Amino acid sequence: MGSYTIIKAQAYAYSDSLDHGIDLAIQGVRLAQAYGSMRHVSRVQVLYDRLRTTKRGTHPRVRDLQEALASTP
Repeated sequence: MGSYTIIKAQAYAYSDSLDHGIDLAIQGVRLAQAYGSMRHVSRVQVLYDRLRTTKRGTHPRVRDLQEALASTP
């Protein structure tokens, strides 16, 4: 479930639905944390890193994603 959510998050974030993509990415991080998959969390980290290097990196919701990733143990 977490992997599928993260894939959907990537698709939405890289298209024109950044808000929905970030919502799904945060949900994916939480799911991955629940079942202890650092690999899945790292996939969301890559999404975040790619967004930060684009014009969309200044979008206010990107900060929400950063905070969700920062809460990962």
